[in-house]
Amino acid sequence: MMKHLRIIIFLSILMMGTVILPIAAQTAATCSALVERALATVATVCSSTDRNQACYGNNAMTVTVRPQAPTVRFENVGDLANLSDIDSLRLNRLDDVNGMWGVALMKVQANLPDILPGQNVTFLLFGDTEIQNTVSDQALAAGTQTAMQAFYLRNGISATDCADVPEDGILIQTPSGMGEIHLTANEIDLRLGAEVQAAPITGSTRHVDPGAYLRIAAPRAVPKDAKLQTATPPLTLFGGGGATTYIRATPGKTIQIAMLSGAGEITINEVTVAIPSGNFVEVPIDEAMKVAGAPSEAQPYDAASLNNLPLELLPEAITITDLNAPEATDDPEDSGDDGDIDTQRMIGTLDSVGADGLVINGIDFDTSFLESDLSAFEPGMLVEVSFVWWQSTLYALTLEEIQTDSTSFWEGTIDVLGDGFIVVNGEPIDISQASIEGELALNAYVEIEFNLINGDWIAVRVRVLSDSSGDEETRYLQGTLEAVGDGFIVVDGEQIDISQAEIEGVPEVGKRVEIEFHYVNGDWITVRVRVLADEDDTEDPGDIDPTPTEDPGSIDPTPTEDPGSIDPTPTEDPGSIDPTPTEDPGSIDPTPTEDPSSINPTPT
Repeated sequence: MMKHLRIIIFLSILMMGTVILPIAAQTAATCSALVERALATVATVCSSTDRNQACYGNNAMTVTVRPQAPTVRFENVGDLANLSDIDSLRLNRLDDVNGMWGVALMKVQANLPDILPGQNVTFLLFGDTEIQNTVSDQALAAGTQTAMQAFYLRNGISATDCADVPEDGILIQTPSGMGEIHLTANEIDLRLGAEVQAAPITGSTRHVDPGAYLRIAAPRAVPKDAKLQTATPPLTLFGGGGATTYIRATPGKTIQIAMLSGAGEITINEVTVAIPSGNFVEVPIDEAMKVAGAPSEAQPYDAASLNNLPLELLPEAITITDLNAPEATDDPEDSGDDGDIDTQRMIGTLDSVGADGLVINGIDFDTSFLESDLSAFEPGMLVEVSFVWWQSTLYALTLEEIQTDSTSFWEGTIDVLGDGFIVVNGEPIDISQASIEGELALNAYVEIEFNLINGDWIAVRVRVLSDSSGDEETRYLQGTLEAVGDGFIVVDGEQIDISQAEIEGVPEVGKRVEIEFHYVNGDWITVRVRVLADEDDTEDPGDIDPTPTEDPGSIDPTPTEDPGSIDPTPTEDPGSIDPTPTEDPGSIDPTPTEDPSSINPTPT
């Protein structure tokens, strides 16, 4: 009997073992599948989320609406709600038994201009996370802040055995080329995409994200006790633009801010800490989620611990910066394939070239390791340089001339002036690779030169034609008089107001004339009409065609795969521009308009 009992007990133990092990393996497989399904669901149902909206990405979460908000339906996967109607949002932690893991996506305007509705700051919340909108109704009404531009964040301390589940928190990504984004997290002033000094902590260039552009600049003015890394010369990140950060806030402990790509700054009580890519800072907070102490210095994070973050749901693909990877120690040429130093690239205008180095867009490069023959290069060339940053020096490795397929020009008024970009007539233009002639300012009238390079339109030069103070720019046009009226003339099919112009000679139909325009306070004014003698007449009045276009705003200067949308009037041979008027001059009514001054002879 005892023998049979021992056999039964032994068999029971074996059976228990065969049950327990598969359950553990099944649990891991279940939570992995749950995370995979959740991320796929969010990518599908939240793809149409617009500016200042939240999307219910995956079960489950609870929303609290503001008292004055209308009825908000935010209960099921795929539901959308206006951020201005949301007071708080609380997401569920992972529950593999019930198949739940809260995920929400938000498109936040922050301080981006209204004229760029397609550009937004992306908030991605997941797991045991609560966010509270702290922007007041008064700030919304006054336009000083937009919904969720200021918030409180709270994360739970629950843990899971599922290795594929990222630690609860929020990912925030700002759009590339849109300059500095201002947010307030738990009363901490957060600036993403800020210009920060990016001196290497360990002598490498890994702070510089691949594809970012560099420039020499003076250090930002910060309090004396700010924890700001410095270099000689001071090297500032800009261009490539956007930043991606991961934030966790644990009640009674700390809020951690990790800069996965790009750069940022935080300011607390007038103390500013720069956070280059690959670093994080910690700030003590109390149980009420308020700041309870001074911020730490920026220090490298453990990139391996962040590998499970759902980066695939962000609009711009990034690679998490890893400062703890092996570093170069001997030679700046040891870069790229072995992972020691990242090679960077920049397109710009060659300012000077010599045996002791070269200067591109005002940046000095050491040529000790340059593989290219410098005798083939001259100042003024458009070039692409590959380089590494090693021991506070930029070493050029290769130099290539950029062959432009064609050139186009565009003019307009600056609506927004950002870091590495401007908005002209409502169109955002990346000018991080362009030379600047004159001082850029809001409302300044500018001419932008684009080169078609490898299928992309690249802004290579910005010239200020008239600044916001009203300083004048002069243009000239030559043509044949077709009609002479009271206060106006018609030249090559274009009616021109001459009510304010000085007339030199007797204007008669059939004669050639030269017209002088001044650009004043946003308008082209005809100031002089000179009747040309035969010897004064020229076939080529210049490479500028001031013939006005009916709708200059319809020109799209944004580099696209289809550059045909850009007005290709300027070509590889600017001299071939035909200042002749429109295709159907007969359609122009030579009768003066009721308001001749409304005619816009803006040159194209």
